[in-house]
Amino acid sequence: MRKLTFIAAALLALMFGACSQTNKQKEQTETKSMKTLVAYFSASGVTKGVAQQLAEVAGADLHEITPAQPYTDADLDWRDSLSRSSVEMRDKASRPAITAKLDDMQQYDIVYVGFPIWWYTCPTIINTFMESYDFKGKTVIPFATSGGSDIDKACADLREAYPDVRWGKGRLLNGVTREVLQQWVAALDGSKYVAYDQRTGDESVVYFTRDLSAEGLIKAYEQVNAKISGHVGVKLHTGEQHGPNIIPREWVKALIAKDLPDATIIETNTYYEGDRYTTDKHRETLEVNGWTFCPVDILDEEDTTALPVNGGKWFKEMSVGSHLTRYDAMLALTHFKGHTQGGFGGSNKNIGIGCADGRIGKAWIHTTPGQDDQWDIKEEEFMERMTESTKATIDFFGDRVTYVNVMRNMSVSCDCEGVAAEPVVTPDVGILSSTDILAVDQACIDIIYAMTADDHHDMLERIESRHGLRQLSYMKELGMGNDRYKLIDLDNGGREITAADAVKELKKAVK
Repeated sequence: MRKLTFIAAALLALMFGACSQTNKQKEQTETKSMKTLVAYFSASGVTKGVAQQLAEVAGADLHEITPAQPYTDADLDWRDSLSRSSVEMRDKASRPAITAKLDDMQQYDIVYVGFPIWWYTCPTIINTFMESYDFKGKTVIPFATSGGSDIDKACADLREAYPDVRWGKGRLLNGVTREVLQQWVAALDGSKYVAYDQRTGDESVVYFTRDLSAEGLIKAYEQVNAKISGHVGVKLHTGEQHGPNIIPREWVKALIAKDLPDATIIETNTYYEGDRYTTDKHRETLEVNGWTFCPVDILDEEDTTALPVNGGKWFKEMSVGSHLTRYDAMLALTHFKGHTQGGFGGSNKNIGIGCADGRIGKAWIHTTPGQDDQWDIKEEEFMERMTESTKATIDFFGDRVTYVNVMRNMSVSCDCEGVAAEPVVTPDVGILSSTDILAVDQACIDIIYAMTADDHHDMLERIESRHGLRQLSYMKELGMGNDRYKLIDLDNGGREITAADAVKELKKAVK
């Protein structure tokens, strides 16, 4: 446990502005065009062929990692313990010299590094390449070809050797098709939407109703509440003072009265100086906004605690409000909308940011230590950090967590912006629920994409410009759920529909 008083003073210098409430922060979140490099070492030509395809698909520059002394067939004889490759791979300090060094590695944001698997790992010439450049601020993604081994040990060895590099998830690309490469590249780029027919894996179930009312909310929740019992926390964004777009209080009051009479709304203090920055101001805001019909627990009011992040790239643990572990189950009740930093705010954002405590956890997600810019972490890295925070919380609850997303009053702004939020121009849709966090957020995104160009223009611009779709692909990488699902229409006898069906006859938002 960590006492907040020990660190509050150190972080006060970072506390300026609200979450996307200033023009300065909005300007800082605008993205530039990302530039990609595919660098590869190929001894037999197999990896070269894959690298050429990958560079074409990714629109990337291509660079061959060329040994100063080319490998002969005898050098590559793995059966000969005295062959050059055998000797190099036994010597962990071996760094074969390379030629044709790149003049300007700094220009690249994403670097794919390809190689054949030798002795279950990457050839030592890859170490030479990694130690020849500064990869700070870049995402490096390994790929490999192999006669029989997988890439897992190579990726683990690279992460261990270069822990300060931002590593993407590696992949073995034996006999890969162009279509598979396109899907892989798109999933790693948070500005690229992956259509349903390009996804793979199992299907979950997502329930849908067009009934935007207390009755509709109750109906959606009751499809997914089988394992919600005991001391239940309802994770809800209660909003800044007089925020116009939050889920209506009367809906939440009716749900709690009918299905969750002993539940508690749970929140944390904010990372920015606003109406919910301190516990006292937060409680005042709760009163102003009318969240007085049931208990509200500010999870980090007293202290913080750490939950493990299993399989994380950025974190081994996440700091959350200490009260979180008092709960037996959780309902993530989410107002689905845009978000200045995350592109969109669904269940993932509600939990990942909303359960991280206001001084430690949120700082870990948003800010590189020592930076003057409180919001310097953006795009794919931000999405991944936020998602790992979510994973820590939902892993704690296991199957005792469920998700309801309300697609109503969907400004491109987060509810953190309160009355300063951008006007709503995206049509209201309905309410979705699932026991799968990825499936419910993915279904909301699919519904947005299924709208007409006029209806979804602003929301798509916000999502794609912030690279928010990386939330979805990273949840899938971390095994948090499925991006394929059956969408069940609760208004029409439980028949299965598509996202396109869900957006038929939408009423346009009043601009």
